Amino acid sequence: MTFDKNLYSETKFVLLDTEIALPSSFVIITAENPFHRNETTKLDNILRNNKLERELSALNFNFSKTVGCSSDLKHCELSYLISTNDTELVLDLGVKYEQESIFIVIDNILYVSDCHIKHRKLTKIGLFADKIVHCN
Repeated sequence: MTFDKNLYSETKFVLLDTEIALPSSFVIITAENPFHRNETTKLDNILRNNKLERELSALNFNFSKTVGCSSDLKHCELSYLISTNDTELVLDLGVKYEQESIFIVIDNILYVSDCHIKHRKLTKIGLFADKIVHCN
């Protein structure tokens, strides 16, 4: 399965912990809506993200919660911003949690990569700072 770059290029991010300093490199992953199946219930999404959060903790990742949203902010998914350079491990988690892709940020440049091992490559989306939505 390959991802729709246009869909991902429109994604906005709401940082829930505005007190943290963003690391120079990090990844963003969710466990919600596996393979964009819209029939996933709210409870299922909560349970999936709880399981992912426990796994991130067990792996000793330093992470914080964020929200990835469509450009009109009508569709949002709780996600995890993980301070790591081990993108392969997080891509493997993406496969495990049935995600099409994950976001990768390197020096404020936002990339997306397909989680499927045969299609993994960084596709540049733009500046991460331009994708942040500030909620007051």
